[in-house]
Amino acid sequence: MRSTSEELPPQAKSQYDIAITKSSKVLAYYPESKYVDDALFLLGMSFYRTADYTKALRKFEELLEAFPESEYADESEYWKTLCIYEVGEFDRALDRLKDLSGAGAFAERSKFMMAELFYEQEDYISAKETYLEYLTTYTNGRYQS
Repeated sequence: MRSTSEELPPQAKSQYDIAITKSSKVLAYYPESKYVDDALFLLGMSFYRTADYTKALRKFEELLEAFPESEYADESEYWKTLCIYEVGEFDRALDRLKDLSGAGAFAERSKFMMAELFYEQEDYISAKETYLEYLTTYTNGRYQS
């Protein structure tokens, strides 16, 4: 989740703008290309990183609808969920994170993010419980430090 005081450095913003332009060209000029799912994912991530969560959500949804078997499908589900949170749908995002935390490539990350969302919502009891569940489930987890 992005802090409201956190601003993207101008050079990074410029690079994301370039990625958005180039990916959009792939979709516009080469709609049958094998790189369409790559372009949709890159657009989703670029919009997410530039805090345009509505556009990011739309691109992740487009990718998942058109390419459910894409190598980016699982990751798109995760980032789509974070977009849902960022546009203000906490309960929906939490439900999706619960589903994602059950199994799969993003289970660990989703469990940790559940705790983070509770913390950001100032639900410290649920945050503590979820952090403890994370620590118990992922004894050598990626987010332990």
